[in-house]
Amino acid sequence: YKKIIQYENYEQKYEKRTKDKQLINRTTLEFKQLCNNYFEKYQKQLNVKVNRIQYRQMTRKWGSCSSKRNITISKHLQYMPEKLTAYIIYHELAHIIVMAHNDDFLFFDVYNIFLNLFIL
Repeated sequence: YKKIIQYENYEQKYEKRTKDKQLINRTTLEFKQLCNNYFEKYQKQLNVKVNRIQYRQMTRKWGSCSSKRNITISKHLQYMPEKLTAYIIYHELAHIIVMAHNDDFLFFDVYNIFLNLFIL
């Protein structure tokens, strides 16, 4: 019962935070161009090089980075705000430098850089 109450409270808070938000209607081509622009920009900034970029229907994450420097981006980001796409791309590129989510990664991660872009 407590879990149900917690879920309902969370759902109400989430609804208030997102009620004015709308999905973005981008074409696949527009989305890939947007991503490519951010990949180019942030690869230069971090001095890293991606081996391969792929787009997939991902149900549990926005993106991933392999040890072979292959980055996968969720196709669902196509409908999300540009700021979120920028964050995910930078975050995954940072994993080329540090694969884990540890203190070293936090130095490269954009959470602090992008914090002013999001209402948390």
